[in-house]
Amino acid sequence: MRIIELYAEEFGCFEDRRFSFDAGLNLIEGANESGKSTLQALIRFLFYGFPRRGGEEGEERYRRISRKTHRAAGSITFLWHGDAYLLYRDYVLHTSSGKEIPAETVSVTAVESGKHIDLGGRTPGEYFLSLPIDLYHSSVCVRQSEIASVADPETGDTVAELLFFGEGGARLEAAEKILEQARRTLLHTRGNGGKIAALEEQVRTLDEALEGARTTAERLRVLRNDIARLTVQAQDKKRELKKTEEMQRAIQLDTELARFDAWRAAKNEADRQYASWRSSEAGNATEAEPSAQALADARELVNRHAIAARERALREGECTHRKQEVARYGQDATARYIGANGGADAVGARVARVARKSRIFATVWVLFLAFAVCCAVGGFLLWEHRMLFVPVGALCLAVALIFVLLRRKAKNRLRTIYLSMGVRSPSMLRTVLARNEADLAARAAAEAAYANAEGAYRAALEREQVLFDRLRSVFAAMGASADLASCAAAAHEFLDAALQRQASVHNAHIEARLRYENAKSAAMALENGLDLTKEAALRALRATLETPDADAARLEQRRAFLQETARGIADKLALAEREEITLLAHAADPAVLLAQKNEASDALLAARNRLSAIKMASEALREADATLRSSVMPTLAEKASLLFERLTGGTWKRLHVSDRFDISVETPQGSVPLSHFSAGCRDAAHFSLRIALTALITSEPLPLLLDEVAARLDDTRTAQLLLLLRELCAAGGQCLLFTCHDRERALLLGEKYAHILL
Repeated sequence: MRIIELYAEEFGCFEDRRFSFDAGLNLIEGANESGKSTLQALIRFLFYGFPRRGGEEGEERYRRISRKTHRAAGSITFLWHGDAYLLYRDYVLHTSSGKEIPAETVSVTAVESGKHIDLGGRTPGEYFLSLPIDLYHSSVCVRQSEIASVADPETGDTVAELLFFGEGGARLEAAEKILEQARRTLLHTRGNGGKIAALEEQVRTLDEALEGARTTAERLRVLRNDIARLTVQAQDKKRELKKTEEMQRAIQLDTELARFDAWRAAKNEADRQYASWRSSEAGNATEAEPSAQALADARELVNRHAIAARERALREGECTHRKQEVARYGQDATARYIGANGGADAVGARVARVARKSRIFATVWVLFLAFAVCCAVGGFLLWEHRMLFVPVGALCLAVALIFVLLRRKAKNRLRTIYLSMGVRSPSMLRTVLARNEADLAARAAAEAAYANAEGAYRAALEREQVLFDRLRSVFAAMGASADLASCAAAAHEFLDAALQRQASVHNAHIEARLRYENAKSAAMALENGLDLTKEAALRALRATLETPDADAARLEQRRAFLQETARGIADKLALAEREEITLLAHAADPAVLLAQKNEASDALLAARNRLSAIKMASEALREADATLRSSVMPTLAEKASLLFERLTGGTWKRLHVSDRFDISVETPQGSVPLSHFSAGCRDAAHFSLRIALTALITSEPLPLLLDEVAARLDDTRTAQLLLLLRELCAAGGQCLLFTCHDRERALLLGEKYAHILL
């Protein structure tokens, strides 16, 4: 693990401060009260929060939270297994009714993916550093004032706990207490029989419930048989009731169809009277006299012919006017040239294309001429290479002459187009093209208007001629002179005379018409209330129904009886279904109860077996703890001895560490307790033990926080300490060395390290 950046949002004496750290050795130097201890406390706060034990929590918290906002917050960015993570912690102390209530927020986010990390109920220090808070203080966090705390029996218990039980485990004494508590739980629980007795009672209760469930299941089987039988009876009664209602419907349909038959007879009589009336009218009429309708049609035809004649005269005048407007727009030579060359757009595109070619030819001509001049100058200046420059210059000059000719040809073509259109410049060309477009649009509009007017005139002329021919044929059919068609007044006089003759014939048909009207009224009276569109559907429906086997009164009595019987069956069915629902709501599944009983029996057997295994587990824990301590402590002492030998310059070569972390030094006179040595020697031993302990209990190098660890060491041992730290950093570790002196900086002169001055 490596710390990249530390941000103090609000913490102790820091507010909105950032600190960046390198991968190797970082020397944090500052005077007393400059914030060195605050930085260390911030790192501990971010990974573990404030201490949770008695007064220590209150003291540390009140030293670090803001006096104004009662808040401590910050973040740390670090690398862990090659990925960058951001850890943020915010602690706010609220006061309510004189009581302090803390509120804390902790979040860990992967920097690259932005994914939130679930810590699983552990602190970030336990999750990432794999260290409980006690071992954090005894290993990677080394303060000169607490450097001897590593030689503490509790440290031995904590190391054994971590190595034997893993993260979050319990100490041996705690495990023994848990086993004892488990034994008491199995045998005694607040004066009763304990878990075993509870399981026996549960098995008895499940037996009783299983018997009740089987009784309920039998009752449900009987109810379901009754429900099936009643359902069949209800369906039978519904079928009988449906058949009876269909017979009643057949009687109703017979009555409705009889009305249709009566209406059809009356309608046939009305048709016969209508035929008699029409035949009487035809027999009494004079064949030479036209009918009233024919006279009315002829009069309408005369009026339409007069209107058509007036419309034809108006269309003829409009056509003459439009023809004069078309004659106003003629075509000059320029317009004919534009039309012959595809229109104004085509001519404009052609002119633009020729002008663009002329510009391109001019540009290429100038470029090749410039190349020829450069070759001439080069041949003159570099006379010894003239045989190279002269041919190239001649070739460029020839190409320039060719493009001069091409440009002249393009300009001649452009000039020819201008002369053909009678213009002298591009601006005049655009004006001529725009004017030609406007003239063409106006001429096209005039020609379209003339064509419409001419079409309307021809249509009016054709309508007048058609009406005139029809009028002549009508008058010829009436036996009148065809010349009446040309005089509207004479035609109206002839029609008035024929109409007077027609009135005398009308009275002969009144009696026949009255007979027809009476028959028609009778048919309409029968038709009232009949939907003629439904007759075919009603007859088709009647064909599908059976012939009634009784009259309407008996069928109604049968229907009422069947309805009453069906209601009784439905009531019985509903009662059985409600009872079934009630039983289902309170009944338990025998299979489930049997499974629960088997599970409880298995649990009872397991509890009895567990009770016999608890004593064996306690003995196994004690043996495992003794084995672990006997195997770990020699390895720890060996690693610490190597470091201690280097720090003391080979003066002392071996340390002995007991399973309770009592330290002694091997001397020529024998093993001597560490307390008999100087303060600097004790600090060196404790520091060596801490570094060895860190290497033993962590799988990944962790950042070392060293606060004034060389305060009681002489210069030689301090130099050895710094050399050892540089080697640890070179092997992939990171070290944050806090000091208020300049001795470390002087000893590191010329070495590579990061220096932070507070």
